[in-house]
Amino acid sequence: MEIYLVTGNKHKRLEFQRHMNGELDFHFADIDLIEMQSNDIVKINEHKAKSAHEILSTNASGESQATRKLVITDDTGLYMDCLGSFPGPYIKWMHKSLGSQGIVDVAMKLQNDKCHAICVYSVYDGKELHSFEGVTQGRIAGPRGSTDFGWDNIFSPEDCSKTFSEMTFDEKKVSSPRFRAFLQLKRNVMLLTVDEDPEELKKEANAKWAKGDAEEANALWRQALKECIKYSMRGFPTKKNTDMQLSLRLNISLYHFKKGEFHECINQCDIILEGVTDLDGVLSRYEVDAKEAEEAPATITTNTKQEEDTLAKAREDGTCMLSRDTLVKLFLRRAHSYLMLQEFDKCRENLQMVKRIDKGNAEVISLERKEQVERADYQKMQKQLYRRMCNPSGALHGSEEKG
Repeated sequence: MEIYLVTGNKHKRLEFQRHMNGELDFHFADIDLIEMQSNDIVKINEHKAKSAHEILSTNASGESQATRKLVITDDTGLYMDCLGSFPGPYIKWMHKSLGSQGIVDVAMKLQNDKCHAICVYSVYDGKELHSFEGVTQGRIAGPRGSTDFGWDNIFSPEDCSKTFSEMTFDEKKVSSPRFRAFLQLKRNVMLLTVDEDPEELKKEANAKWAKGDAEEANALWRQALKECIKYSMRGFPTKKNTDMQLSLRLNISLYHFKKGEFHECINQCDIILEGVTDLDGVLSRYEVDAKEAEEAPATITTNTKQEEDTLAKAREDGTCMLSRDTLVKLFLRRAHSYLMLQEFDKCRENLQMVKRIDKGNAEVISLERKEQVERADYQKMQKQLYRRMCNPSGALHGSEEKG
């Protein structure tokens, strides 16, 4: 089955990719669709999904193609209280006509900045049609921030001082109507895909990796991860499934590290760590265990047993509790990646995390030395670049000294 997101908006593409996070393979399709006129945003979007599916399922000769296609479309609306929930799905045209400042002026003149935003995803496979809504209450503000993404620079969620345009990707996710709709869409699409055995996929991937076929291995690891997530969505978040997802994400992060894709490597590590309910509490617990083991080496076996019991109890409670070795591996991988990106402070932060739970780690000592050398070299290079920008008198090139 081929999955298509129909959009010509590059910002929507990037956001969708980041939301999907490699858990499903999909294609983009830039298709000019005739939108039906309606105040009902769901009806508008479902009509787009059906129209796009018909186009994508027909070849140049007008014949239906055999490959099953799942088509996804989206639409957004901004509903202003001062205009009786107008413009709704017509916000695109209002924004084109008035601009961001014009819309803000309307709300200010009518002395009512309350509004809500709706995003709808519709998915159609030629037989079944499903739509998913995300809603966020907010107010008209600004305009502030980037103008790259429609009217994001004038929408501020409830109890938030920032507009969507001023937020980071992670900040926006918390209250984004698009992300809220996306989570429902993802669950539905995952359940529609054909089941495969994640264990078999992982075995095949590991064999490919051992033979040096990194690309094939990564594709299979991602497919296995998708299957694991699918099982979790069906209500089977078993220990085996959780461990499998952890192992797969570690493998995927290693793939990205080897490829020099350090941001992606960090992202996979972050996803694992985000699943830990109380990371600082977990680190503190292991920190105490490490001190006890250091003071009384004979109790190491007992501490290991305690760690196993703690992990088992955490899984029974439905919380994520990573082993000390896994945490060390994650923090070291992030530290390496941040060092390669010349983000020295973040590198140090991760090394400090390792030192809390594995004080004498040899790799940490080596990385700390390397970080100090590279930081000094980087700072020296920055100073040299600055000097080159300045003339002997200290003024920037192109400036005129006044007598």
